[in-house]
Amino acid sequence: MKYIFNVIFYNLFGAGVGLAVGAYLGHLNQLWILIPAIVAGVALITAIITTVFIVKAERAIKNAGVSLKRKDIILQAGEEYTVGKRGKVRPGEYQVMSTDENEKSFNLRINEYVKEYKHNTTVVLAEGDTISPRSANVILR
Repeated sequence: MKYIFNVIFYNLFGAGVGLAVGAYLGHLNQLWILIPAIVAGVALITAIITTVFIVKAERAIKNAGVSLKRKDIILQAGEEYTVGKRGKVRPGEYQVMSTDENEKSFNLRINEYVKEYKHNTTVVLAEGDTISPRSANVILR
């Protein structure tokens, strides 16, 4: 909704500035009747381009997601991982986080039980356990 208001505001602002400048220039010389329309159109196109860049920047900031650290382990949804000393996932205590920061809870199967976990929940994995993200990709930290 915020994006829609930005688009409306910048487009109306650009059109208003363009009409005001065009009307002033058209008033100075009666032969230039098309100037208000041309200036308004240019200002409107500029406002639309500006709005597109602002909306893209806001979406990029919003979708930045969780930052990865050096020893983080990313688990793909639907794949099963076995905990072992030489495996991808080693025994220990981990914080589980969704790779999508907007997703506050996700399903994770540890051994035979599927349970809903919240972002930043601590789990303890032992040798021989299996872990499988079900609904979203997961980061073990």
